[in-house]
Amino acid sequence: MNRAQLETFLTETYEADIDHPWARYPNYQVFRHRNNKKWFALIMDVPQNKLGIAGNKIVDIANFKCDPDLIGSLRMEKGFFPAYHMNKSNWITAVLDDTADDEKIKILADMSYELTSTKKVRKSEMFVEAIEIDGSSPSNEEWKTIMSEKLATASRFEIHCWNEEQKETEMALQYGRLKKTEWRYGKVIEGAVTKELAEFLLSLPKPSDTEVYNKMTPFFSIFLDNGFSSEHYGTELNGVKENE
Repeated sequence: MNRAQLETFLTETYEADIDHPWARYPNYQVFRHRNNKKWFALIMDVPQNKLGIAGNKIVDIANFKCDPDLIGSLRMEKGFFPAYHMNKSNWITAVLDDTADDEKIKILADMSYELTSTKKVRKSEMFVEAIEIDGSSPSNEEWKTIMSEKLATASRFEIHCWNEEQKETEMALQYGRLKKTEWRYGKVIEGAVTKELAEFLLSLPKPSDTEVYNKMTPFFSIFLDNGFSSEHYGTELNGVKENE
């Protein structure tokens, strides 16, 4: 399956809106739910060496959310790789050059659409590994509550910002330093989790920019060394455990 074929399949199969959120990367396409604005597919063009393939040829790829139990086996098949710049425990990348099996790409798209659909999280659940913030939530109080708990048990952090997010990068640099990475599309800031950092993150108001995401925080991704991550501007939280 190539890029054009996948685009046609996604638009004809699902009720989705298509966005090009990053002016610097016009070939990046986000396919998202119309009701909750969450991504279920992201199509990009990247140098193949970013996937661990020798050479600098530009290839089209697609990221899908996937059942964590299936990711390991899929990575062993032709055309599938650890998710490019997304949580590798919950997302997977497929190369759109007819290498990956077409039917498996379609199955992944369907799985991703279902996994990112609006779901209610029951507070009575004994164990929650990952949750998604309701796409219609008017405040970021739920995000702040969970983030506060996770910051309390973390020692180190990473904040990932896209290149065009200069204001956000400057804010993060007040509490850390740039980390050397091969990610050419953004900056990674790392540092120690301090009282000042925690107070800063928890004091930020809910962003008003909700065209693509119903943002809970201005930062695209926040990773803590205790296994917790806030991704897609706080709309997806991974490594959440609740015991009641």
